Amino acid sequence: MGPLWIYDLMLKRGQLIGSTIRGRTHAEKAALAQDIAPTMVPLPARGLVRVAVDSTFPPDRYRDAYDRLAEAGKLGKVILTCE
Repeated sequence: MGPLWIYDLMLKRGQLIGSTIRGRTHAEKAALAQDIAPTMVPLPARGLVRVAVDSTFPPDRYRDAYDRLAEAGKLGKVILTCE
């Protein structure tokens, strides 16, 4: 497995199709999580997948984190740390 080069995909007029599970029942979401966990969970630890993080906040700054969520220009997750 390697990186996905969007430019190469565009040159070949390829498609990248995503999906959300928002409309699924809790049971369907749980079953999906169990199915993909053995494959997907190890990937970040092996450096094969990276999660984009915009910013992190300690729990006592939850209001700042919420304000950051409301702002434009985020690229990545806004995370409350649990240290």
